Amino acid sequence: MKETGFGSSKLYPILDRLEKAGWLSRTREGADPAAMGRPARVFYRLTAEGHRTARLELAALHDQLRPATRLVPGMGTR
Repeated sequence: MKETGFGSSKLYPILDRLEKAGWLSRTREGADPAAMGRPARVFYRLTAEGHRTARLELAALHDQLRPATRLVPGMGTR
């Protein structure tokens, strides 16, 4: 939450949708919450499908943000 600036009411629904889409897997911390004095942590990891999709989407975004190049006769690309 610190890294995104999103609160739990915004972040957890996003994580839930990504998990349901098969892009994330979720595991719970194995230690006893009572012994730790806090709730068990939940860890999220990109699945192979999530990794593949993220790479494709980032490449598409990169292409969209790349400045347009112009072809000038006799000058190549500029």
